Amino acid sequence: YYIEGEPEGGLVLRLYEEEGKEIYSQSLDYAVNYSTKIDFKPEMESRYYLDISCGKYVSERCYFETGTVFDCPFVTTEKEISHPIFKKSFLADNVRKARLYITGLGLYEAKINGVRVGDEYLTPYCNDYTVYTQYQTYDVTDMLKCDNFLEVALGDGWYKGRFGLKHRENIYGKDYVCAAKLVIWGNDGRKTVISTDESWGACSSNIISSSIYDGEIVDETLNVKTSCGVKLYDKDINVVERVSLPVVVKQRLKPSLIISPKNEKILDFGQNFSGFVAFENFLGYGQKIRLQAAEILQDGCFFRDNLRTAKAEYVYTSDGAKKTVCPKFTFYGFRYMLVECDADISPDDFVGCVLYSDLDQTIFIETDSQKVNRLLQNCMWGQRSNFIDVPTDCPQRDERLGWTGDAEVFCNTACYQMDSLAFYNKYLKDLVVEQKKLNGGIPTYAPSFNEIEEGKSVWGDAATIIPWTLYNFYGDEDVLRDNFALMEGYVNSLITKHGGDRLYNFDFHLGDWLSQDGVNANALKGATSEYFIAACYYYKSVEIVAATAQILGFSEKHKKYFKIAEEIKAAILEEYFTQTGRLAVDTQTAHALCIMFDIYKDRDKLCRGFARRIKKDCYRVKGGFVGATKLAQALAKSGLTEDVFRVLYSEKYPGWLASVNLGATTIWERWNALNEDGSISSTGMNSFNHYSFGSVAEAYYCYIAGIVPLAPAFKRVSVEPRFNYRLKKLSYSFVSPAGEFKVNYNISREGRLEYNITIPYGVEVEVRILGKEYAFTAGKNTVVIEDCRQFTHPFSADSTVYDLVENEKSAEVLSRIVPALYWFLKNNSVGLDGMSFRSLVELKSFFVPTESAEKIDKELKKITV
Repeated sequence: YYIEGEPEGGLVLRLYEEEGKEIYSQSLDYAVNYSTKIDFKPEMESRYYLDISCGKYVSERCYFETGTVFDCPFVTTEKEISHPIFKKSFLADNVRKARLYITGLGLYEAKINGVRVGDEYLTPYCNDYTVYTQYQTYDVTDMLKCDNFLEVALGDGWYKGRFGLKHRENIYGKDYVCAAKLVIWGNDGRKTVISTDESWGACSSNIISSSIYDGEIVDETLNVKTSCGVKLYDKDINVVERVSLPVVVKQRLKPSLIISPKNEKILDFGQNFSGFVAFENFLGYGQKIRLQAAEILQDGCFFRDNLRTAKAEYVYTSDGAKKTVCPKFTFYGFRYMLVECDADISPDDFVGCVLYSDLDQTIFIETDSQKVNRLLQNCMWGQRSNFIDVPTDCPQRDERLGWTGDAEVFCNTACYQMDSLAFYNKYLKDLVVEQKKLNGGIPTYAPSFNEIEEGKSVWGDAATIIPWTLYNFYGDEDVLRDNFALMEGYVNSLITKHGGDRLYNFDFHLGDWLSQDGVNANALKGATSEYFIAACYYYKSVEIVAATAQILGFSEKHKKYFKIAEEIKAAILEEYFTQTGRLAVDTQTAHALCIMFDIYKDRDKLCRGFARRIKKDCYRVKGGFVGATKLAQALAKSGLTEDVFRVLYSEKYPGWLASVNLGATTIWERWNALNEDGSISSTGMNSFNHYSFGSVAEAYYCYIAGIVPLAPAFKRVSVEPRFNYRLKKLSYSFVSPAGEFKVNYNISREGRLEYNITIPYGVEVEVRILGKEYAFTAGKNTVVIEDCRQFTHPFSADSTVYDLVENEKSAEVLSRIVPALYWFLKNNSVGLDGMSFRSLVELKSFFVPTESAEKIDKELKKITV
């Protein structure tokens, strides 16, 4: 709410009971991101309303609802039944309000009177169930009649189904269990509680099997159901209020139908995503349909060898009844579905249900390049596909684990794209659980599914970097306070290992995973020393803990960790930098890491070395999970604007637009996931839906649009957009914790730059546009610069060979005037890309007449882009 002038009465927060009676009020300060504590004791199982008034203005009223004391027992079946349904009949009349508090293991789906309760899937979600199990709350008031029937179906899920790298079953238990508490408030003031107990019954369901990896098999023609009683479950289960966001269907996609050269019927949803396929039953009694998921086609035919052992299918035998058909207890990562069916099909019969945690998108961006737009959409889809309660690496194959390294490198990008605070808070809870098993260490993925393996550098550093990122992004000190033990425990485990040594030159590390400067394109690790990377992350984590201790007022701990961090940094500078200040580890990843972590003797020298390195690499990506995820941001932070755009706009392998040209609709795990001819490069570890390399989107959101945070929660920002001839139009909206930033700029063919930015109220800004400082205020600000010829006429003989060969118009000039030289440069320019054309001619290794060079210069200067 934006109110001009000085409103009468000030800001007042009011709290109301469900019946509308005001029970609390408090005056508030005028501030952005103001937080206050409400001093009252809420009743359990109650709803409370809040609004804020400001004179005659009153905000929209919002509410929160308190949970229950989950004191109902768990029940299980008296005899062993696969995929049981627990059931209970009950009466209800004169209902004012009703709530169902429920949980079940592995996964559950509840129905009242045959109607599905709520819109959530995969409840009660994914965590270590031996430590905690979440319950969910549903408003079922409008679902009740006089005579009612409650049923709860259970599936295997992560609890007892085949899962983890070792593909074990019954990881957390082998018994299906359920606990439910239905509370009904009558209009006459009575309160009725119906809880799970021995009066419930159970029967088998029509689900033959269910699995996160393998999918689901359902036979609705089964007319013999095993029935039995239930008994109280004799093992303790710690039930807690929900911490997971709801996993819901966020979008729906309609497919087209492909008939392959093998005469296969394939549904193409046009987008790789996570979720499932639903259809209104068109099958007759006893007819069967089999759906199988895949990410890509090969030679126009169905292909899914890269899913490894995951069957990823849905097999359904129909009873002929009209109903919506879809799986209950699984999800798939796919673009294509192979359909094998007893009946004729139409693509109109099917819909793709996009499933992910209920996260609000906070960034919207569009440029004048459809390929760049597609890349940024791919980054968004990577997050959508892998943020299903846990930040997984991939959603399709027999893995789908919450790898800590992936979650760490993508965290900042994730927070730009979606409101991710609650999602990551749940993940941090899982890290705390796992850390206790490792005496301070952090596993490579969480939950670990009892496959405990310490993550070492980069992966383990999720314990410090994720909370620190969340604090800086959202400004919530509680994130640091709640996770300080996690953060400190991790760095203490490192300090204990190291003893007095401030380097990290031991242990096995995954290093710069899947980089391109290794021994070959398929190598898992790159050229950057694992111990160098480990030392840099060691420094960063200890520095973060020192800064956190200072924020939280732990002065002695701040001094302790600050001293250790400085000693680690000094050891890095001594070991890995020359006496003159040059970084001795000459890789893209090493330079990017030092820029982003502020590790250097001489920053200017480090940046110059970075520029030389990227030039030698012909502006192609060489890094992996450590380097590539930071490359564009580090180049921008180094002031190497031209190089940022050369990297981002490169359509050569390896690079982000290379995959776009090959039809990617999400981010790939490997740069060479597909060969240039569209054939798959390998099947052993090749996902077409990973999000780690999607961290590149941060370069657009932060540096190119020019909104760089200087204080937590974007209360103070630097406005310094980067311009280049490759990008003439940009439209950007970012709903930050401080309010909505809007950026829109356009460079006309005549070289006129108009830059518009809307700044939220209360945000301090430092503005620098093309080297000139400006004073901006809250609201809309506009800058017009008439003469920006460099962005519409960028070429001359002083342009780099790379820029001239890559641009269609400048390449035409070279191919027409010096065709032999152009052919050579086009096909053999490695090592020459970073030279200016003029310098190349002056080498005299290539015979270019003086008049030709002058003609090229004149014609290049005439080009308008």
